[in-house]
Amino acid sequence: MKKIMVIGLVIVMCLSMGLTAFAANGGYIQSPTKNKAPELVEVTPASEKLIITITPFAKRNTLTGETAANFTEAHEDIVAIKSVDVLVPEVKAAAEKANVKVENLGISDLFDVSANMELTGEVTIKLKAETAKHFVALLHYHNDTWEVVENATVKDGVLTFSVKELSPFAIVVDREKATVSAPLTADNTASFVVATLMLVSALGVIAISKKVKA
Repeated sequence: MKKIMVIGLVIVMCLSMGLTAFAANGGYIQSPTKNKAPELVEVTPASEKLIITITPFAKRNTLTGETAANFTEAHEDIVAIKSVDVLVPEVKAAAEKANVKVENLGISDLFDVSANMELTGEVTIKLKAETAKHFVALLHYHNDTWEVVENATVKDGVLTFSVKELSPFAIVVDREKATVSAPLTADNTASFVVATLMLVSALGVIAISKKVKA
């Protein structure tokens, strides 16, 4: 009977650990690792020399140097917050314009936009992003700070915005209407590993307890 109770407690403890990890998603409404990269539709002004690359959070390991560091810092900022307006106070104006309560704002996606050369001026980028449903605002991580891209709009599933510099971007949506299709966590793998280690450790304690009694 005692053995069954111990095993039961171990299972409950592991499940609790997993649920805690799933809840600690910060400002995300779903895991950014589950999202596909937004599809590049158009860049204006067009140039044969300019190549724009869109990197989803799931493929962040393909980035290097300062680009990779900025992406990691941008992600950590989002995970650390409980509400988007803490990250960017200016997003309140976008929420009011969209008739969405500030507490209902959530980040549905994080992706990096880079180019093979420095931009010489402002460019307009059009992206087809599945996560732009129920769009409220587009955030830009620039100079270690998040800001609202004031000119960003979404029409027929295409996100259009103009910027002078490229780096990480995040899509803010109405979390009350958005459909969450992925677990509320920034990293499922870490949660699984921790839970597994806890289970193995607990079973080890049971085995040692048996030997001591013997």
